Amino acid sequence: TITYITAIDCFCKLDEMNAAERSQRTIDRMVRLYGKGLGHVRPSRIVFNSLINAWSRSPNKGRAAAKKAEDIFKWMEQQYREVGDYIVKPDEVTLCGVLNAWANNPEKGGARRAQQILDHMESMTTAERGFQHTTICHNIVIKAWGRSREPDAVKQAERILTRLEKKWVAKGDDSLKPDVTTYSSVINCCAYYAGSNSDGNSASQGQREAFEVAMRTFRKLCDSTSAKPNNITYGTLFKAIAKLTPMNEEREDLIRKL
Repeated sequence: TITYITAIDCFCKLDEMNAAERSQRTIDRMVRLYGKGLGHVRPSRIVFNSLINAWSRSPNKGRAAAKKAEDIFKWMEQQYREVGDYIVKPDEVTLCGVLNAWANNPEKGGARRAQQILDHMESMTTAERGFQHTTICHNIVIKAWGRSREPDAVKQAERILTRLEKKWVAKGDDSLKPDVTTYSSVINCCAYYAGSNSDGNSASQGQREAFEVAMRTFRKLCDSTSAKPNNITYGTLFKAIAKLTPMNEEREDLIRKL
């Protein structure tokens, strides 16, 4: 198992353009050799997680790579839920790999697909899912929205943050507690706002709404008892201010205060 995982890691580091295909051929060979009873080990979850990671990092395959990563995840999920195959039972690393695959292809619906997958997983109980998911998955989807240039990206990113806050308060589950990355990623999404708002209003009104979300999110982080702004938070907030507000004395005052 270590041999095959190391090979995939080498492909990703040294042959980025062909890593996914080489990784897929390698694991396909591993499956064939195991099936022939030649003493080879059976591919386990960690092997398929490495394969999904290779597809998620494929820079030249676009949506096809993300779809391939998702297909592997669906197969693993099916094997566990229908056959009870624990050796390929997905975990949070599997889910994050698939979400990253779509986040790395955010335009043309990639962010929306990542959101759909996350929503589907959240609709299940932990027992049905087979693993506990954390804030990390949500941070990846917020990142995807920030890259998507979708008109409702800011609204979607804030919705994820609000949902996490409510779950944390309701359940007291620290694994779903928003962290500095969550808040900073929402602000970053605002900084990359593009186009009109989701209600069809003017671009200038959409910019004002995005700016309000950025400032609201920043204030939440400042008031948080569990996380505080860092250098990345301030960098993304300054970027949002520069992108979303007119150059006037009010902006100068705000920048000076920050």
